Amino acid sequence: MITTVVEKAWVKVNLTLHVLERWDNGYHNLDSLVVFGDFADELHLERAEKDEFFLFSNVYGSIDSADNLCIRALHALRQQDCSVGFTKISLHKNIPVAAGLGGGSADAAAVLRGLCRLWGLQVHQHILHEVAQSLGADVPVCLSPSAQRMQGLGEKLTKLSTPSEGYLLLVNDGIPVSTAEVFKGLPRQKRVGMDQLLELQNWSHLSSERFRNDLELSAFVLNPDLPILIDEMRALPGCLRAGMSGSGGTCFALFNQMPSDVVQQACVKWREQGFLQKFVEFCKNQFMRFRASCERDVSISLVRDSSPASPAMA
Repeated sequence: MITTVVEKAWVKVNLTLHVLERWDNGYHNLDSLVVFGDFADELHLERAEKDEFFLFSNVYGSIDSADNLCIRALHALRQQDCSVGFTKISLHKNIPVAAGLGGGSADAAAVLRGLCRLWGLQVHQHILHEVAQSLGADVPVCLSPSAQRMQGLGEKLTKLSTPSEGYLLLVNDGIPVSTAEVFKGLPRQKRVGMDQLLELQNWSHLSSERFRNDLELSAFVLNPDLPILIDEMRALPGCLRAGMSGSGGTCFALFNQMPSDVVQQACVKWREQGFLQKFVEFCKNQFMRFRASCERDVSISLVRDSSPASPAMA
């Protein structure tokens, strides 16, 4: 009998994010290219005598341990009449919050996967996706962390055949950006989606102006330093595309090979400025597996406080 499982919640990056329109119900019609990198939160799930949730956080930012998505995922799966017993969930948080990297959504998806393994559940895929959708628009895409096109409210997913492995430099200046405020500042108008994405032959094709993140301008109002940072990253040697992930404020630079020493030197500057930064690698059509070789000496793990993390229990 399985008594403990460990799941990784891989970092999500929106290489594009087209917001086509706002529906009358207040939700938005999206069209986005999503990839996952080999940097992750870690979830430990154990059979227990009562439900427990422990949070070990290595990042700054407010995390509500009483109403965490992990707990909501546990309850949501139970509501499907699944035989989910008492479970202790320990979340080791590495992905920064309010950063456009889908950390909370990835955590919830990892809990759903982990619960199925821990309790031997045979849940039909469409039921699992319905549960994920009830938790948030980004949760379904995080169930199967591979390159995907995400459309609609996040429920329409298409796995993509990508050109090759790639590398992303993620940089965050430490200023949280509210997703609600970013969407609030988005002008209400109809926009065009992506075309020919399924025929993507080379990552350099993403440099075309027809690929964009419609939330950038709204996020730039909240944090005027973001466009400056993106311009600096775009100017890096070998950068194929630079932009903001999700609703911000993490910015990315896309490379098709490990970045050069010039890029490493730029990272030293950002480190000295106190920015959070990380190199991640993403691969085509497969679940992410951690490879320590993609780490560089100048990369900063997303930790600002060297004191031991303390648990928060709900």
